[in-house]
Amino acid sequence: MLEHWDYVVIVFYLVFTMSIGMVCRRVARNSSDFFRGGGNMLWWMTGMSGIASGLSAWTFTAAASRVYEMGFLMVILYWLWVPAYLLLYFYLASRFRQMRVITVADAIKRRFGRITEQFWVWVQVPCNMMIAAMWLMTVSIFISAAVGIPLNLCILVLGAAVTCVSIGAGTWSVIASDFLQITIILTCSITVLIRSLCLPEVGGISGFFDKIPEPFTKFSLAEAPSVWITFLLMSAVMRMMQATDLSQEGFRFLTSKDGDQAKKASLLMIVGFVVVPLIAFVPVMVCSFVIPNLGEIFPNLQSPMEGAYMGIAAHVLPTGMVGLIVCAMFAASISSIDTALNRNAGFFVRNVYLQFVRPKAGEKELLLMGRVFTAILAVILITLATTLANKRDIGLFEFSNLVFSLVVPPMVVPAVFGFVYRKTPSWSGWSTVLMGFGAAFLTKFGPDLVHRFFSVQASQAGFINGVGQHVFGVEGGMNAMERGDVTFVTITLITVTTSVSWFFFTSLFYKRSNPAHKDSVEDLFKDMNTPIDHVAERNENRDAMQYKLIGTLTLVFGSVLMLGVLIPNEFHERLLFIYCGGGINTVGMILLALHRKKKAALEQETAGGNLQL
Repeated sequence: MLEHWDYVVIVFYLVFTMSIGMVCRRVARNSSDFFRGGGNMLWWMTGMSGIASGLSAWTFTAAASRVYEMGFLMVILYWLWVPAYLLLYFYLASRFRQMRVITVADAIKRRFGRITEQFWVWVQVPCNMMIAAMWLMTVSIFISAAVGIPLNLCILVLGAAVTCVSIGAGTWSVIASDFLQITIILTCSITVLIRSLCLPEVGGISGFFDKIPEPFTKFSLAEAPSVWITFLLMSAVMRMMQATDLSQEGFRFLTSKDGDQAKKASLLMIVGFVVVPLIAFVPVMVCSFVIPNLGEIFPNLQSPMEGAYMGIAAHVLPTGMVGLIVCAMFAASISSIDTALNRNAGFFVRNVYLQFVRPKAGEKELLLMGRVFTAILAVILITLATTLANKRDIGLFEFSNLVFSLVVPPMVVPAVFGFVYRKTPSWSGWSTVLMGFGAAFLTKFGPDLVHRFFSVQASQAGFINGVGQHVFGVEGGMNAMERGDVTFVTITLITVTTSVSWFFFTSLFYKRSNPAHKDSVEDLFKDMNTPIDHVAERNENRDAMQYKLIGTLTLVFGSVLMLGVLIPNEFHERLLFIYCGGGINTVGMILLALHRKKKAALEQETAGGNLQL
């Protein structure tokens, strides 16, 4: 599938990606810069980073496998992010930024107190690492099968690339990388989409709709209606909670320049989550009837359908650009992985090291420790991803749903409702997490434990089959897809219901709370409703620098990509490198033009004595 020119493209991409950290290194001058971009990010950087984090190799592999079977169901699943980001736009995005904190744990401390802050750090870090390891494992499994290198070596190389991005300038280099990665993903995906629809055996958009299998629009042919409808409803709930969770998607709004910039970023994310699923998933649907023999193309993949996107991309793209698609797969995962590394390092440096080890540490020391902890966590991440990859015995889609249903809901509830509803005691945060984990554990492992210790005829598989039969009405046994979705819905519903019920139950004890806790909560909510005054709060104007930094990186990558015209292909195929590289170059030139405009405006303000400090 790959030729030597594709490997050249992949090597260049990895070197270029790893260099981003070094290019951005001088931008991070203190721990605030390293862990939240100094709270100076413009809306287009935050927004593109948010779109990038919503994508991953999971989108092009695990999700693609479900698209290959059920078509537009996965498009709808991604569109469920839209109402969640609308809530952010109208209510939460600006309030998150106006907390004026550096890490999520800082906000948790202001809302729930120091005990919950430390509990949060020591629980959140393993959860973040598990999810990041899952992303690294997912992209490595696929690239290993596509490129033909050992899986463990693939995890090591890709993990090292992510580490280089994160360790350079922290959030600055992470978000700079996110912008470049999403630009590459969109350029490649649009190219694959157009060329897929233009295949003679497809016949354009009208031919596409004539040829797609019936289950792609009639989901009940592949899965019982009660199952897929409930799956979408529960996914909608989880999307809403994930997007409004400060410790997940909400975290990136801490990096925004102010509340207005945060709101604009959320609007950009809405546009992204409407358009990107169609761009990414239509080629997979084309693959379902153009390349029905994926098992022959990807014999090393446990589920050949996970290679559907790569299969159709290799079918329609010339030599060299297939390698770029492999890079896009990796690019789609970088945001989730490097963000987890940076966020966890921030917890250890700001909320453990600074508080308990070196309370008087200066900013240079904190910046150094940020890089040290990033390196340590990267080693742990690579080790964990290797372990997961070699122990996995289910499909990537089912595995990721299982991880999210067990890990995410217990942490989400207090981080969502705690910043909307204020009248709960300080212990409501950590106790809600424990109740949620307990509910998730008992739902997943309880029946098997009962069978093991009490010799009762019970098992988790039997429990899920019973739920499928008696709750969802699936007679005659469930297929693998139904079983995976019922497991996700059952665990998530029980965990979320338990966690939410407990959180609001604790409000009965609010009146007994320490007055200091009440004052801290009131101060937090007051800040959340107070717009940021850049002059009064002495925030540095770094707008021009962002345009120059991202514009230069984008222009360099686009220019090198255009050199792909020299790769021996047919003439019309060589033109693809001109189109793609030229498109990326256009973005870079626009950003550099805006840099010159912003720089001139800043110099004019300085000359007039109105420089924002």
